[in-house]
Amino acid sequence: MDVETGGGAVASSSSLRSAWRAMRPAIVTVAIFSVIVNLLALTPTLYMMQVYDRAVATGHVATLAIISVIALVCLAVMALFDWLRGRLLIRIAGAFDAILAPMVAQRLVARESLSRADRGAGMRRLDSVRQVIGSPVATAIFDLPLMPLYLVAAFLLHWALGVLAIVSALFLLTLALVGQRAARAPRVHAQAHSEFAQGAVAQLAAHADDLRAMGLASGLLTRYLARRSYGQRSEVRAAFVAGGFGSATRFFRMTVQSGALGLGGLLAIDGLISGGAVIAASLLLGRVLAPIDQIVAGWQALGAARDGHKYLGRLLSDRDVPHHTSLPEPEGALQVERLTVLAPQSDRIALANIDFAIQPGEQIGVVGLSGAGKTTLLRALAGALPPVRGSIRYDGLKAENWPADQLNAAIGYFPQSAILFPGTVKENIARFETEIGQRSPEDIDADVIAAATRTGVHEMIARLPEGYDTMIGLGGVSLSAGQSQRIALARAMYGGPRILILDEPSAHLDSEGCYRLIRLLSSLRADKVTVLLASHSGEVLASLDKLLVLKDGAMTSLAPPPNGRLQVRNADASKVA
Repeated sequence: MDVETGGGAVASSSSLRSAWRAMRPAIVTVAIFSVIVNLLALTPTLYMMQVYDRAVATGHVATLAIISVIALVCLAVMALFDWLRGRLLIRIAGAFDAILAPMVAQRLVARESLSRADRGAGMRRLDSVRQVIGSPVATAIFDLPLMPLYLVAAFLLHWALGVLAIVSALFLLTLALVGQRAARAPRVHAQAHSEFAQGAVAQLAAHADDLRAMGLASGLLTRYLARRSYGQRSEVRAAFVAGGFGSATRFFRMTVQSGALGLGGLLAIDGLISGGAVIAASLLLGRVLAPIDQIVAGWQALGAARDGHKYLGRLLSDRDVPHHTSLPEPEGALQVERLTVLAPQSDRIALANIDFAIQPGEQIGVVGLSGAGKTTLLRALAGALPPVRGSIRYDGLKAENWPADQLNAAIGYFPQSAILFPGTVKENIARFETEIGQRSPEDIDADVIAAATRTGVHEMIARLPEGYDTMIGLGGVSLSAGQSQRIALARAMYGGPRILILDEPSAHLDSEGCYRLIRLLSSLRADKVTVLLASHSGEVLASLDKLLVLKDGAMTSLAPPPNGRLQVRNADASKVA
């Protein structure tokens, strides 16, 4: 059975409630199947009573055969509906994940307030909810509301059996809730340390060679293993608590079933119930307590799913990104008004009251001592850091009033760390636009080659084993820092941006590379591309129109370079052309 996901109506909403609404028809179907399954689950009880009270008492073999066939058919139908609801729950879990995964992934990237641990664990928390939805624990949750059905059946046998069933169910529920609460604290600690350890080992693996060369490997490995061990101890404590309460629950359930058999025997001796009802009472009590026992056995997964669901609710609680009117492509004018930015994951002010304006085609160098706020300013202008006060305007419009995709395409950003992602060289330069499918592969290829050619990286890429189709990152070839930087610069130039923001683009370049960069800046000036650039290279800074000087998070000046713009000699130009 297919589960309808609600299409675009849900995909356009950030509400967790909307995702559950899309699942409502399938959930109602599972509930109906659960009613059928639980009604047919009374078959063994009724069959037992008919065998002992009717077939054995009368000695009729034909009666025994008829009720046996009826019981077999009922059990077969019960198994069929139980199988169907299990498959449907698995499909619900898959559809739930398909609806929420794109929204969760987008929010994990878009929300600036999230820590690295939250970003890394966000999808795992969605997985914890999905896994429980498709597990036997979910089946037990659907069975739990049908417990009154068996309680009524127990009362029909005898009121004493009904009272025993109610008291036992209430006691078992109380025991389960106490056990869940007792296991919560160590489970939360275990989850937090596990997420930290997973993030730490990923970072260690990514920088293993450098850590070994710097002599940091032993110390960091010791810290990682200690944190991992502490998390495992918390996990063991949670498992011990859950296991102890699980064993107590099973002991109590088996004791109650045996007690029901004894109570039934006593009532049968007094002639209050039949002999078949004695065994039927034990079966009924087992069915009353079985869902609780199953839920207790899955407390660990259920608790993780509950925490994950709360996390998803918080993550998706803010309003949808509004739809903005498509605007003409920006020309490159930039105005910064009283811009104040906090340092990432901190309350410390990194930039305060920055004011300046740039005309289309101007090239501005951002300079200052280490810690002055150069990278913070460039990240804020690129949209990587949100301002807490003030605004950034592109062509007179605030950044938040531009369609995000349109503004991202108009800005080319080169971060201080030239990060490349697992994929081909072409995919990295194309900003993985190949995965979106909005443009033809031929157009993407043309733009990739144009960006690589303009930044002078085409020849280097051609020398790679597979050219533009060379895999880099996980499982691919390893590039030098200079090669990664040049490919990242081509990525910033992809699509012909109108504003180019470069953070230390000359950090790993040789003298020829610096002249290539200066030549690129000269061509960008002719194309009226606005450039903001942080660099420690005197030649690069001297080729710019103005220098924006920062000191301790404040702007002190915006003026032309002291010696004027550096003119590239004809000989040098021919060398890097």
